[in-house]
Amino acid sequence: MRGDSSEAFEARQHVEALCAAGQPEEALRYAEQVEGHPLETEQLLAITEIDAGEMLADREIIARGVARFAQLEANSDTPVFAYNRANGQLAMWQVGVERLGIAQALTLHRDDLQEARDLFAEAGAHEAGSDNDRCQALTNLGNSLDACGRHIDALRAYEEALAIEPSFAMAHGNRGLTLLYRAAVDDVHQHALGCEGVKSLDIALVAPDDVLAHGGPAALESFRRQRARIDGTPTHEHDDEPLPDPYLEWCRRHELFLHTSHPCITLNTRVLDAIRFGGMTVGIDKNSQRRLQTLQDALNSLLQDYLSTRYLAWTTVEPETPTRQHAARLSQYASFHDSLLYARWGVATGLSVTALAAATNLLDKIASVTHLYLQTGRNPRHIYFRRFWLLPPKKNAPERPDPVIADSQLENGPNGPP
Repeated sequence: MRGDSSEAFEARQHVEALCAAGQPEEALRYAEQVEGHPLETEQLLAITEIDAGEMLADREIIARGVARFAQLEANSDTPVFAYNRANGQLAMWQVGVERLGIAQALTLHRDDLQEARDLFAEAGAHEAGSDNDRCQALTNLGNSLDACGRHIDALRAYEEALAIEPSFAMAHGNRGLTLLYRAAVDDVHQHALGCEGVKSLDIALVAPDDVLAHGGPAALESFRRQRARIDGTPTHEHDDEPLPDPYLEWCRRHELFLHTSHPCITLNTRVLDAIRFGGMTVGIDKNSQRRLQTLQDALNSLLQDYLSTRYLAWTTVEPETPTRQHAARLSQYASFHDSLLYARWGVATGLSVTALAAATNLLDKIASVTHLYLQTGRNPRHIYFRRFWLLPPKKNAPERPDPVIADSQLENGPNGPP
């Protein structure tokens, strides 16, 4: 609640105390009887329905709070209403998971999770909101992603929060937990991730009051417990020495390697480009084995084309490459008609056009392989990146999304976490 009167503030504190004491039903009865300004009492009741409903694992009570905030939001441009509605949608999702398990919750209540994420992102991007509210919204967005295994997306959300307020303790703490989790399962960058995670936790723990204010005692205890597992303060220094090959250094400088951490690339790094899968599981029948071979060949083809396209781009973008210098000399032996369009004709220009065409073809191949992986049943020869999400067009009919693509949302594959 923002801009509350002293009476509304006291009522909110009383509701929080009742919930903390394990009395959600009493909190609901109290909120329903509070009198005062209609806007303040409606907010209080909506917040109480969400908090108490989550404690009671009652989706219907939470839904009433969400509906109240939706009505308040419809009559006001205040971003805090979207933030509170997001908390309600996330609470409905969490209750669904607790009651049904994540697999069935994904089938029945996935929309709640996605709506919460959309609203958190909206509140975080709303410049009319306070920095504190925007940071909290983006941190909650990160938490909802992290809980489902989408750690990269979660880290991006935490960093967006820290771009608004670099000292926001909850974003630092949750970022630290995510990095430490990733470090435990990473076989290449374990030390670097661990060091960065410890650094984030230490920043959060410098401001325990801030953690308590935004995350409560449970968050502070979690941060302290995870930090206590690591002795001292480990450090990790990146090697800034340039790679000896100019092409490889250009790729590192522009972060074009298929590598999880370009700053960690050193002279001793042996594999710079790889399309990594945690594993592929298929049946023992011939069709499954053939599909596995097809997918492996497709991924190798994508990697090969990417390497070739990137090299061709380097030869045409950088002025001092041997290929570009040679192309300039060769162009002197050709006679182009002067069309007065001031175009720069020559071998180097032709190579640039070819590089662009190769990049476009690569995008089309990525779309084809994705459809192959998701088993949409579409002919890979007829799939193009620009219509990646859509079924083939029909005359005088609206565009139709491919149902397999729409259902999977390409987040972690058709059977992965949300």
